[in-house]
Amino acid sequence: MEDWPAERVRAKLSRSGTTSCRCGALLSPTRDAVRGVFDDRVDARRGEAELSDRAVELHFIDAHEKLMRASEALDLTRDLVAGVRDLPPGEGLQ
Repeated sequence: MEDWPAERVRAKLSRSGTTSCRCGALLSPTRDAVRGVFDDRVDARRGEAELSDRAVELHFIDAHEKLMRASEALDLTRDLVAGVRDLPPGEGLQ
């Protein structure tokens, strides 16, 4: 990227910001839905069967933790991209 023209860098950063917003729009509701299943706010029954098995609950908890880490990483990435976009023109990372 160091050899790229400024316009190409700006376009890449813009696409990265858009992509991270789209990912966040999908990730957050998924994370909340998974959380709702294991804390019993969402009815996860299918017919007469319930997802009350402890092993299944642990899988949902594990999935929620991974979604939380992904969400935190996405937030950090978005902040870093925004910080780079806010640099004055011609000032780069050394």
